[in-house]
Amino acid sequence: MAKSVRLGIIRARHDTSVPVIPDPACIAMLMTGDHAVLRFWEDTTRGYLDFEDSTMFPWVDMTVGADTSRAAQARAAVDALKARFPDPPEWPHLNGLIVISHPGQRTMPNPPRPGSRGSRRRSRRASTAARPASTGCRWP
Repeated sequence: MAKSVRLGIIRARHDTSVPVIPDPACIAMLMTGDHAVLRFWEDTTRGYLDFEDSTMFPWVDMTVGADTSRAAQARAAVDALKARFPDPPEWPHLNGLIVISHPGQRTMPNPPRPGSRGSRRRSRRASTAARPASTGCRWP
C-alpha cells in the first residue's frame, strides 16, 4: 500500500534581477519529467511513496542576510511565503517542504578521475601519464 506524502514546494528568489524559472519547467523538473525529483523517489521506493497531492506555491521574493546556510534560506523562504499568503489552506495538511532558492550557486571540485591522485585505484598507465589540473565545476 502506498504512503501518501504531501509536500509543499516553495520557490523563492533572492535576486530580483534574475528572472524566475517558468512554471512548466519547474513542474517538469520536480514533478512530471522523466528525471523529476518526486518521480525519482516514487520509482526508487517502487511506488511506496506517493506525492500525488503535493503543492507547488507561486514564486516569492525573499531576502537572504549574511547567513546563507540552507536553514537560513529555508526560514527566509517560509517567511516570504507566509507574508504573501498569511494562512494558506494547504499548510496544515503538508508533511514537509522543499525549498528552491533561486538563483543558486555552488562551486565544487570535479570528482577524481580514475587513476588520478584522488582515485583509490591507479593503473600503471595513469600513474605515469600527465594529469591535467583540476578545475572547479560551477552549478547554476
